[in-house]
Order: sequence, then C-alpha cells, then structure tokens
Amino acid sequence: MGNWANWCCHGGPCWKVEDNFNRADGTDIGSLEERSGDWTINSQKLREAGTPGALAIHTSPHPKDDWTGIAAVDIIGIVQDVAYLVVIHYLDDSNYDFASYKYDGTWGWVSVGQVVAGVTTTLDTVQLDPPDPPTGNDRLHVCCNKGGIEGYVASQSAVAWSCNITDGGGRRAGVGRGATTTGAIEFDNFLFEEHYATNTKCPHCLCDCQDNCLKKILVMTFTATGDCAACLDGLEFDSVAADVDKEYRWITSLPDADDCTQPLKDYEWALDCALAGSTSCDEWLLCNGSYYTAEGDWELPGCVYPTTGGGEYPNLATCSCNPFSLVYGPFEIERPGAGVVCTYSITITEKA
Repeated sequence: MGNWANWCCHGGPCWKVEDNFNRADGTDIGSLEERSGDWTINSQKLREAGTPGALAIHTSPHPKDDWTGIAAVDIIGIVQDVAYLVVIHYLDDSNYDFASYKYDGTWGWVSVGQVVAGVTTTLDTVQLDPPDPPTGNDRLHVCCNKGGIEGYVASQSAVAWSCNITDGGGRRAGVGRGATTTGAIEFDNFLFEEHYATNTKCPHCLCDCQDNCLKKILVMTFTATGDCAACLDGLEFDSVAADVDKEYRWITSLPDADDCTQPLKDYEWALDCALAGSTSCDEWLLCNGSYYTAEGDWELPGCVYPTTGGGEYPNLATCSCNPFSLVYGPFEIERPGAGVVCTYSITITEKA
C-alpha cells in the first residue's frame, strides 16, 4: 500500500497520512513532493541520490491548521556523517522545523532545530551511543506539543527538546538531509499525524503537561514552619532535566545546608513526568533519589507509585500545567517525645 489518509472528525479516529513506498521503482515519489534533490523509489524505499539539503515534503497539510503534530520515518542503512531529517511545520524551502539524526563514526547525535528565512538554528542536541550495527536502521521521530518540539530515535533513550521555538505558519511534514554531505540515503515508512491536543484519539509527545511543553530547568522551592523553618523556608534549587530517559526526569541536588542540625546534603530529588498515556499534572511523581524515606530527624518523603488497584500519588496537594506548578506536601517531621516539630511543602515551577 502506498499513501493513505485517515480523516478524523468528532469522535473519529486519529487523522494521519502514511507512505510505505511499496511501489515500482521510478522517479514518481507519489505522496511526497520533491522540493530539492534527486528523489526516487528504489526497492520499495525512498532514496535520495546525494544532494546536500535535499527536501521531499508530503502534499497533505495538517487538517486543523494547528502547530501541534507528529512525524516519523525509518532511516535505512545509516550512512556515516549524513544528517537525516524528519521535517515538520514546512512552510517553504526556507522555513520549517526538524529533528535530525547523525552518526559521526563514534557517536550518534539527535538534534531539533528550526530554519527561518534560510538560516538554520539548532535548538538542542543530545549524544547517543553508536548505532548497532553502525549501518543498521532506526526510526526518527519529531513531536510538537503546544510551544515545544522534541526529537528522538526509537532505539535509544535520550531526547532532544526545546520550548524555545516560534510558529512560522507551516503545516506540512516530510523528510530531508543535512546541507554538508553527499552520498545516497534511504527512508521508509513515513508518518504524519495529529497530536492529542487536537484529537484525543491521537498520541501525545513523550512528556506533555496538558499538551504544553516543559522547560529543561524547573525550580524547587521549600516553604516550612516550626523548628525547620530557619533551615528550609524559602530555599530554592534548580531542577535540571536529564537527557537519559524518554520518561523525562528532572534532577535536583540538595547541597549541605549549614544551619540545619541534620544537613540536607547528598540528597538528589527526581521529578518524573506523568506515566505514558497521560498528560495530566496530577500524575507527576516527586521522589528523593534513594526512593525510600531518608534517615534521621529530617524525614524526606519516599517514592511510592499508586497500587495496581488505584491510589493517589504521594503528597501532591495541587497542580497546574499552564502556568506549570506542582505543590507537594505538607510533610511532617516528628521527634521522639515532641511530636510534630516541623511542617514543610515543596513547590515546583518553571524557571523564568
């Protein structure tokens, strides 16, 4: 089967267009428009002969003229030093967004970026392990939620993403290659589909908070009353995204606090995005790095997922996705013979 479109309306399935290129060899590339380069169908694959900067763009635009969307394509027989692109938000040959994959002979690299008026800006890049085997296949994804873009390959865990991107008005998707290397490359199984934001029957990105992009640096702020107020109240720490997990995790390292009788040193907090299948803020999980209750008088919360039969996420008091805010607590600190001597809460917001 070649190209097909699945139209969605109220209550309908997810709109998508796909092309598996399963047709006779030739220069007619069907559902994709050759914008630049030398594109052909070769052994049921989409092949580009070696033109730097080549683009082939699907003829179908997003059905709802919306920024959000998802595109993916198989990259076949990975060629060293070639940047493979999956393109989204294509307006014209000088304005589009992309995720790219490149193997440099030692490492793999995934990037997300934007082309505006012909000028390419890389917004984020992550280093990957080398492909195994180096000349094997992978699947390259780009996903755009409200205000953000993420890119990754199926075989590895790291994700490139950025909320620092503007809407240039393009609504088509396709494939391409970087501007600096030659040599034939091949693609297969192209997909362009709606995002959950415009149709709840469609997928969402790896981490959406009610379809919104989350910045790579969040802020953890403590508020406290009682004996620990002098130590904890008003403390702020950056929580930095780790590029090692498609589940999305922000890490906060708590340094030694000199005015604490039981210092908060060597603790690493982990904030995990909602579990797969949910975009709700009430399923974000905050744990100390050891995933158990801390030692001593300064008792920090452990990490317990809801049971199979249901249950609440521990100590999440309130949450909001836009603006992003999670409030955990109150947590109580008890001492023998004195009862509760301190109460504290933790608020997590995006860094300005």
